[in-house]
Amino acid sequence: MRLIKHISVGLCLLSFCGSIFAEKNAQSYVEKIDSNFIELSPSVKIEYLITYKVWFITLAHVAKATVETTEGVWVNSETSTTNKATKVELSYYTYDQEKDEKRSRISMNDKILTVLTMPELDTIIYTKDTDEYMNPLFKTPTIVKNFEVYEMLPDGSLDYFREDFTSGTITTNMDGAAELIEQGKGISSNIKMISEMYYGKQEFITHDSDYRIHFNVDGVVKPFSVTSNKEKAPVKLKGKEPESIKVRAQLAKEATGKGGAMNFWAAPFKDIANLMNDKDLLKAGKNLPEWSVVPLVMDYDLKLGFIRCSIDDISIDKEEEEKAEK
Repeated sequence: MRLIKHISVGLCLLSFCGSIFAEKNAQSYVEKIDSNFIELSPSVKIEYLITYKVWFITLAHVAKATVETTEGVWVNSETSTTNKATKVELSYYTYDQEKDEKRSRISMNDKILTVLTMPELDTIIYTKDTDEYMNPLFKTPTIVKNFEVYEMLPDGSLDYFREDFTSGTITTNMDGAAELIEQGKGISSNIKMISEMYYGKQEFITHDSDYRIHFNVDGVVKPFSVTSNKEKAPVKLKGKEPESIKVRAQLAKEATGKGGAMNFWAAPFKDIANLMNDKDLLKAGKNLPEWSVVPLVMDYDLKLGFIRCSIDDISIDKEEEEKAEK
C-alpha cells in the first residue's frame, strides 16, 4: 500500500480555499473544488501502467493510473478574487476494479485531486480519497477507507483534515505540516530545476548536496536526499526511449525509521509532443510554460525487486476539447 502512495506523491510532485461550509467533511471539499474551479481548456490525459519487477523482469501487472491536467481559473468565493490555476486529477486502480469484479487479495481504487496556481504552481488544495483492501496469505485482511485534505489558507497556514470511514475518526493536525507548506510553495521551482538540468542550464544534484524533499511516509513527514543525471528513460513512446532527467530520492541520513528509495524520470512536455508527433499535443504545448515536464517513469524500491509506474500513452481528452469549443 505504501508503495502506491509514494507513486502518487511522485506523479503529483511532477504534484494543496474557496467557499465556507458549515461542517467539514469529505463531500464538502469535493463540492468546493467543483464549484470554485472553472475549466478553460481541454485536459491533457496521461495513462500509466504499474508493474512489479525483479531484475527488470515483469512478474505481475499490478494496476493502472491516469493523470489529467486541466487549465482554468480558481474563484475564491470568500473574496471574489480569481487566480489562473491548473487542476490535476490522479486515479489509480487494480484490475479487479476496472472489471467491477469481486475484490482481489490486493485491491485499490484511489483518487487524488489537487488545484495549483499558475504559473507558480503553489498548492491551493489537495485531496486524496483512499479505498484499499489487503488480504495477504496467512494474515488478517485490512480495509483502508479514508479521505485526506491539505488546504492552504489565505494567512499562509495549512488546514489539514482526515476522515477515516472505517473507524469514524476525524483528524485535523499532522506532524511536519511546516515542511509540507514550504514544499507546496516550491513545486514550480523543482519542476523548473528539472527542465534546466535537461537543457544543460543547471548542474546535476550530487550526493554532496544538502538538497531535500519531504514525503508523508505513513503519517510522518520525512526528508529525502536527492541525486540527478540525464539518461534515456526506461520506457518507449512511438518505439523510442526519450531523453530524460533521472532523479533518485532516498531517506536522508538525518531521518529516522524506514522509507523506501525512489527513481523518477521526466522530460519537457514539448519534447514529448514532438516525439509523439501529435498535432493536438503540439498545439497544447504552445500554451504551456517552457519548463513544463511530463513524468515518464517512477520506481519504488522493495526488499525484493521494485514497483514501476511507466507512461503508456499521452493525449488530449477529446470529450473535454469538444466541451471547451462549445
